[in-house]
Amino acid sequence: MVALCLALATSTSAAAQIALVDVTAAAGLDHQTGSAPDYGPSEAGRSAAQDGTGVALGDIDGDGDLDLYLLANRGTPNRLYRNNSTPGSPRFGDITPPVLADVQQARVAFIVDLDHDGLNDIVLINDVGPTDDPGSRIFRGDGHGGFVDETEGSGFTPRGWPMGGATIGDVNGDGELDLYLTVWTGGFGVAAPFFPGTNELYLGDGAFHFHQATEGQGLGQHTEDGFTPILAQIDDEPGLDLYVAVDRAKDLLFVRRGGRFVDVSERADVSHVSSDMGVAPADFDDDGDLDLFTTNIFLTDRRFMNENAYYENQLAQSGQLTFVDRAESLGIMDTRWGWGAEAVDLDLDGDLDLVAVNGFAAYADALPETRLVRGPGYLFENRAGAFVQYLGTDLDTEEDARALVAFDLDSDGDPDLLFTTVDGAVHLLDNQTPSVGGVVQVVLEPPALAYGANVRGLVGAVHKRRDALAAHSYLVGEPARVSFGLGAEPRLSEVEVHWADGVRTALPTLEAGQSLVARRCQGPGECSPTGGAAPCFCVEVPPKGGCAVTSLDPADPALNLIPLGLWACWRSRRRR
Repeated sequence: MVALCLALATSTSAAAQIALVDVTAAAGLDHQTGSAPDYGPSEAGRSAAQDGTGVALGDIDGDGDLDLYLLANRGTPNRLYRNNSTPGSPRFGDITPPVLADVQQARVAFIVDLDHDGLNDIVLINDVGPTDDPGSRIFRGDGHGGFVDETEGSGFTPRGWPMGGATIGDVNGDGELDLYLTVWTGGFGVAAPFFPGTNELYLGDGAFHFHQATEGQGLGQHTEDGFTPILAQIDDEPGLDLYVAVDRAKDLLFVRRGGRFVDVSERADVSHVSSDMGVAPADFDDDGDLDLFTTNIFLTDRRFMNENAYYENQLAQSGQLTFVDRAESLGIMDTRWGWGAEAVDLDLDGDLDLVAVNGFAAYADALPETRLVRGPGYLFENRAGAFVQYLGTDLDTEEDARALVAFDLDSDGDPDLLFTTVDGAVHLLDNQTPSVGGVVQVVLEPPALAYGANVRGLVGAVHKRRDALAAHSYLVGEPARVSFGLGAEPRLSEVEVHWADGVRTALPTLEAGQSLVARRCQGPGECSPTGGAAPCFCVEVPPKGGCAVTSLDPADPALNLIPLGLWACWRSRRRR
């Protein structure tokens, strides 16, 4: 294990000179989230109304960059923005078709190919109640920014409000995407649920049909105040495991065993009874297993002293799936009333930095002595394992923030940030940090095998792991893309994909500046030049060109990296 050091310092002059610049207006993002819904005067009602709205990222037009679906509160339209950015010049254009505007109480969405046609569709999660809302929606995409509502007859009918989060992945190994949704019921860990609904699992069939299978898959009926769920490879067994951040009660952890989920929450000691909301899952300590950072409420008036949790996974050290909370010793337990959180290498030095946003203006009148009106974002720079708070970027602006996501908005190789606010604008922060190293990026396809997968490789003498997760942070939906900052090293070597179904495949060494698309084919003839029955494995580097193969040279050294019985078709191109 690479030990993480105690660090309580604050810095304004780090060696990396991190620069995050707000380019929202210049980039053409004029979206407003709208007024919070009226869920009544009770404490539960006021809390539910302020839970915020999210964002989905995905390529809706097949040009290789990430477009944005920005959600809004009831009565304000959701908006779809096409990414027209070029390196160093962020630019987005509103192309919202009427069907995606919705105007219900939206929470979280996913841009993802549900039906294997190579075109991204959209899943939209809405609150259902107390008014006569139509509920969550499923839209089939045409690859050009057009969408058709496929909700009727789909069987996708989650009930409850407010929705606390959602995630997507293939939980039963049938090659189709499934959905897990959480509900915040307002029981505050001590009372009966104030709002209706339970967490639900929907299994998909790849043709826009779903059926509810929560109890049948071993997940029971959970009415705790659920927030962000994570589907990932958390233990060392095949299949996706499920972690759920819970408000005012113990978090939940289920591992996949014998075709079902098994509750190991107590045994694994995810027993942090606090106000867990956002989650940044990552291998922070480079030991090969997945750690979990969760945001909470930490306020000076002592009414809320629910510090963040940093669940350090002990699997690599002990062989047992258990967690130890090290947030206090690392100096990262306080990010005020925290929501979205990201583990992201902002300066590309190879270490994962930590970003969190916060706010809860609605309680300002009731608790004027607290720091609740609005708060600045928190950036903890990772300096060789020591987290040091970094000040002096546009993240310091005080906002009532909720969802937070890191992505390369302008294809210049470094990660940028976007966050939403309650009854306000979104904010796009362009990363203009002078890089201290190179970067490589890996895109995994198809989604059913990619979501929950992780990519591993060697940077210098250090083994790194990056996870491709559909959902993390808070109210965020993402594609299966990962990146590795290289620092002073020239390449990522010994690259291996651990797919969601447990299969492992090797990839070529990636030099600094390279970007790779790895596609695991699902059927005969998909990329095999002979059309044989053997499964095939394709590796393609942008620009995109499908998986067609005109020739396959047995002498190609890349073939030696692919396990026996798998075909390979790959091309490489350095990022310009």
